[in-house]
Amino acid sequence: MKTMLPTDDWQTVINDAWNSIRAKVALELPPAVMKKALTDQSYTDSLGVCSTLNSPYNRGSAIWGDDGKGTIRLTSLQVSDFTSVTALPAVFNNFDVRLPLPFSLLQASGRYGYEQTCALYSLGKKGNETKVKGAGSMSSKSEGGTLIYQIKVVDPDKALRLQLTGATVDGKRSVVVKSDSEPDNAVLRWLVDVFGRGLQEKMRISAALDSFFAHGQFGLDMVAELNRIIGVTLAAREQR
Repeated sequence: MKTMLPTDDWQTVINDAWNSIRAKVALELPPAVMKKALTDQSYTDSLGVCSTLNSPYNRGSAIWGDDGKGTIRLTSLQVSDFTSVTALPAVFNNFDVRLPLPFSLLQASGRYGYEQTCALYSLGKKGNETKVKGAGSMSSKSEGGTLIYQIKVVDPDKALRLQLTGATVDGKRSVVVKSDSEPDNAVLRWLVDVFGRGLQEKMRISAALDSFFAHGQFGLDMVAELNRIIGVTLAAREQR
């Protein structure tokens, strides 16, 4: 039968381990993740882009609306900025441990593409269907936030086991999107926004992409980099 370590003891073990490398993590993590390819993402979301098919002058009973959730695909992703990173002491909540790394700016860029099935609804009945598709470039950033690594402590005992389960990002978020069909000329771009569906589309897609850092795959990419730094550090210590 294994003997359970007192709470203070296993927390001390984790604190000592994190304190011994957290300055190194804060120094090495930003250059490690910047300009490195991140994993492509694909997820479904309520996009609301079908409403852009409706004319502002349409006062009839038939209107276009989303038929289920749409699909968003993000590719060619990379971290372009990760600045002023520090590492704070571990935070404990029962058997959940958080390793916080505050930052000034975390920004990622890439390509987006979306597809949404639309239906024409009249008096509550679904009629004709069509698809709305789009693609372009995106940049998502979080300012004055914290990258928080999440650790699960499993049955703390003499053979203490820790599971690095993911990472989350908080802070002031914003997204900039540019559709491939958006003109470079400022006057033409304004005309498309005002008289076309450009502005509505950008607003809808920006809202859907606002949660980029909240998706689990970004956290897993950050976990992989932390595991790499820890592995290199442990290997170097064993050779001493």
